[in-house]
Formats: sequence, structure tokens, C-alpha cells
Amino acid sequence: DFLNRFEKSRYESLILLVEQLIRLHKQSCITPEEVEMQKRERMVINQKIDKLVYELFHLTEEEIRIVEEDT
Repeated sequence: DFLNRFEKSRYESLILLVEQLIRLHKQSCITPEEVEMQKRERMVINQKIDKLVYELFHLTEEEIRIVEEDT
């Protein structure tokens, strides 16, 4: 609901995180350290995306647990 400022803000945050994730995937890593650092950054971004999606869809703790068990 884009009329809801709170949800719109979450949606915009989600878009920024996805764009950040896309940029990371396009980056080349040379050293093993860079590869590991990028992997951790992607993991953190994915966790933030998951949290925002759960909030946008108003998932309960039980629903979140079900979703996370399937991944």
C-alpha cells in the first residue's frame, strides 16, 4: 500500500538493498579475502531483504519459521 508511508518506506529500502546486491554480484573478487568479504556482505543484505519482506507481508513468527525452514 503506497499510500501508507511506513510501507512505502520499507518498499524503497527493499529496492535499495536489491540494487546493492546486484552491484555486489557484478563486482569481481580477486583474493580469497575479497571473495569471503563479498559473501558476508551478500548474506547480510539478504537477511535485511528477508526481514523487510516479512514485515511488508505482515508475517507472523510462525510463518517466518515455516518460510525459513524451506530455504
